[in-house]
Amino acid sequence: MHTTPTHFFDLDDAPQLAAFEILDHVLVVAENTIFSAYPELAAGEGPQSDDLPVWVAEEISGQMRLLRRAIERYKRAVNKRR
Repeated sequence: MHTTPTHFFDLDDAPQLAAFEILDHVLVVAENTIFSAYPELAAGEGPQSDDLPVWVAEEISGQMRLLRRAIERYKRAVNKRR
């Protein structure tokens, strides 16, 4: 998922977007590190292992994707109101 960057003029109307922009980038980095540690997750194979760290990594990765989607929906809603 690629997001539209927040521009400095957006901060006048919605300063919270700056925090969401930073959070989004942090989530991308975190998700990529999980995929580096557990490449099978990037392939979409899911938590088919009995290995607890793999299962937890899949859960974290899934929740990060959901949070990133929610942030993107919020940003679109804020931009529509302006």
